[in-house]
Amino acid sequence: MPQGKRKITPRRPSGREAIVDSLVLAATEEFAAVGFRGASIRSIARRANVNHGMISRYFGSKGQLLHAALSALAEENAKHLRANDDFATYLSRRSFQLETQIVGRLILEGVEPTLLPTSLPVYDLLGPAIAGRHGLSAEEGRIAVAARSALTLGWALFGVWIGSASGLSPDGQQRLQASIGEHIRRLGVETGGC
Repeated sequence: MPQGKRKITPRRPSGREAIVDSLVLAATEEFAAVGFRGASIRSIARRANVNHGMISRYFGSKGQLLHAALSALAEENAKHLRANDDFATYLSRRSFQLETQIVGRLILEGVEPTLLPTSLPVYDLLGPAIAGRHGLSAEEGRIAVAARSALTLGWALFGVWIGSASGLSPDGQQRLQASIGEHIRRLGVETGGC
């Protein structure tokens, strides 16, 4: 290292809340980048700038840390839905992109279904609102939200490829995205007023 230059080390988080927040953020980025199987406890801890023993202490396992990361993303996404984000804004949210990347990787890696979320705030938030707004049963409201999720996730994961493979111009790709947003709205799954 040249004389007079010091390597700047980020501050270690201190206190339970700061350590947990740092680990959840680091795990989120790590799982999105390399998947659950590719992520190591040590690499997550290094990214969070904490001792790897903190993961065991506060989460118990890498699987529990994954659950905490996905729960934090789901809550963040629900917050944006409550704020009435439109389709394009919602898709552009970093929290949605990270959640999509992580869940997509988990499914492609063939991880145990117990590691996947079994409940999402989006369903708890939108399902009853849709059911009440359209006179549907609770189950039908959840089906409507699930249909929206399928379209949204499919577009988020494969939209660039679909637009390119179909030979659409950039304007055509934007019109396709708007069309998908319109199909979602037709499902009666507007986010406003929830």
